[in-house]
Amino acid sequence: MKILFSFLTFSLFVQLTFAQGPVYKVAYQMHFSEELLLELEEPNLDTSDANIKFIKTAIEQREQGKSLFEIWTNKDVFLTKNTITPDYYQINSKTSNKISMVNLLDSAYASMDEAPLGWLNISDEANEEYVSVEFVAGRTEMIAGFPCKLAILTVLSDDLSVIANDEQEKIEVWYTEKIPNFYIGNFIFMSKVPGAVLKVDIGGMQFIAHQVSQENVPANFFEIPAGFKQVQTTYADEDFADMELGEGLVGYYDTTATMYGLKNSDGDIITKPIFTSLSEIREGAIIASNADGMSGFIDAKGNTILPFTYEYIAFDDESAAYIFAKDGKAGLMDKSGKNLWGTKTFESLGNFIGEYALISENGLHGLVDKKGNFVLPATYPLISQYDNKYFVVLDNEKSQIFDLATKKLIVEGYPELYLSNVDNLFIASKDGEKYGFINEKGATVIPFIFAYATPFVDGVSSVTKFGEEEMYYINTKGEVVIIDEEN
Repeated sequence: MKILFSFLTFSLFVQLTFAQGPVYKVAYQMHFSEELLLELEEPNLDTSDANIKFIKTAIEQREQGKSLFEIWTNKDVFLTKNTITPDYYQINSKTSNKISMVNLLDSAYASMDEAPLGWLNISDEANEEYVSVEFVAGRTEMIAGFPCKLAILTVLSDDLSVIANDEQEKIEVWYTEKIPNFYIGNFIFMSKVPGAVLKVDIGGMQFIAHQVSQENVPANFFEIPAGFKQVQTTYADEDFADMELGEGLVGYYDTTATMYGLKNSDGDIITKPIFTSLSEIREGAIIASNADGMSGFIDAKGNTILPFTYEYIAFDDESAAYIFAKDGKAGLMDKSGKNLWGTKTFESLGNFIGEYALISENGLHGLVDKKGNFVLPATYPLISQYDNKYFVVLDNEKSQIFDLATKKLIVEGYPELYLSNVDNLFIASKDGEKYGFINEKGATVIPFIFAYATPFVDGVSSVTKFGEEEMYYINTKGEVVIIDEEN
């Protein structure tokens, strides 16, 4: 059994300052196949092996309702914590490609200015694309309250140390475009899809996001703590792959400048390597970021068509417009830079989920529609979930579910409450370990017997009974449902 987790001990990591946009927190647990669990029971198993210890710890964490990895991410940066080693955490800049590893025990940090990000080959020998991506149409799944799409990643390299099984060639990833992209440790294939990966199925293991929320973090959350000393580290040279931007355009990486430039598919250089990031081209516009971390638009000839005066710019599929942050304020604009909401801006603006988007003002949260009008005033400490009928508020670790139309409180009294995608049915937990389903009166509809439960999609929820490993499906009555997963 070959299980190489290079993310077990983070070995890299720069003082970074970023404009605050919406920050998502994604918490993962791990599930294992019966075959892998049986291997753990083999009498000759080396229990001192670090990978075996890791798996056993991951199982214990999940059985206790705890997370294994926690990620905080926005448009510019993500921060990763491994709960097994809580005195260390990793910061990745998406705009400058910098990585920092913070050591709380020694009040120190290590940094790498040219660390790889995103489209990275795993080894020096893998000079070509190391994985291909197939986006599967029509396959969706709700994970932690977010609609996810399926992508199949096929391994092309023989030297992928992240693969758990020598014969594993395909990786299933379920991703949502509602959350900014990131990756965990050496699982850099996660950045092959246009959004956050909430479920990975690889070699008998599943990484599943069991909690997703938005948090109001301090302005210095993604910075190195004051007074920490920088220490030296080394990092092997890595290859940066070119990025296909569409319409015959390619973002190429220059290893000397450590920046991206624009060229055509014939290899003709259009711009010098002066950008830290480039997006796909859309209606003649490419989102680009410069060395100062500021964003703007360039056209297919590399000409600036929107000045580099924005803290961030990102295309939002639901509204078919661009979310921007400028001078500490966020709003919605078209490609000409026109604010579609007049002069209206907010402290932060999240991606639209359906008809509504989360905003913050004065540290409080609300919802707006696509015209920028308030659906909910910005008077709530934290809105963790919402749909077209309900919204969930977190206040001092207390969960409450409200009716969106009337603003009336429906359910409270549980530390954890989540929407289930079904009217008058909610996921709840009394202790953070066992989960069940309740109705608007707080009555139990499906018993609190699950260690893991997802919202309903097409009338079924994926669940794992507490103390067991097998995942199965239930309907809204709690009855077991057999699903033909091949169709």
